[in-house]
Amino acid sequence: LMKIVDLSESFNEGDWSVFRMRPNSVTGRWPGDVQGYMRVAPIQVPIGETVYLAGYGLSKKTPELNYVQKVDYGPVIAYQFPDQEPELSAPKRIFYTVSTSGGNSGSPIVLTKTHEIIGVHTNGGCAFGDYNWGALIAYDGRFREAIRNCLAEEALELGPGAE
Repeated sequence: LMKIVDLSESFNEGDWSVFRMRPNSVTGRWPGDVQGYMRVAPIQVPIGETVYLAGYGLSKKTPELNYVQKVDYGPVIAYQFPDQEPELSAPKRIFYTVSTSGGNSGSPIVLTKTHEIIGVHTNGGCAFGDYNWGALIAYDGRFREAIRNCLAEEALELGPGAE
């Protein structure tokens, strides 16, 4: 870990962190070059659009699947607007029917058709009904700014012409 750029204080704020990694001390290679990476798309997708989450949550029914990576897909079903007047404000939360469990908090919410990250999962296990929810990157100014700052620092370190 090179540097924590910013992090939310609680799951009510989004359950996220933005940090920079160092290259591997033996190989000199960056994690993204070896493991790959996903682009961030700060957008609001239409209701019904399919998203997925991958994470290492608990499995009460099948203990041997505890903390094993699991992936599930489902549609976006709603948005929550802070002042409940959608035409006057941007949504803060995205709701979906992707199955999750304890330990999935902080997993990226990924738009299936583009494989871009649109948010971060915060509440789940369908404990709140038949849905789970997360924070949208598009409408969380602090989160977007932390991502921008992290990428700007990287561009400065890599120099002109860096991707």
